[in-house]
Amino acid sequence: MKGYKKPHLLAHEKIHFDISERFKRRLNELCDEYRADCDTFVEKNYQEALQHDFDIIYDEMDKYQREYDGDTSNRIISFKQKKMGRIR
Repeated sequence: MKGYKKPHLLAHEKIHFDISERFKRRLNELCDEYRADCDTFVEKNYQEALQHDFDIIYDEMDKYQREYDGDTSNRIISFKQKKMGRIR
């Protein structure tokens, strides 16, 4: 970002992006499992089950994001932020 003067804030937000990416991968894996059985998707009401599983994963991600903000005091660089920056 042009003129961005606080690289630690950018680093903090990047970790939020990385956390989202991690949970997106979980959702992709879940969708792949449902796609593998797509012939019976409608018959077994997988749409409802998929929505339920999506809600669980989304809630986990939201909790993780909030914990990360709390652990890093909402954008203050800390040991925890540096540690979480290595999670991929």
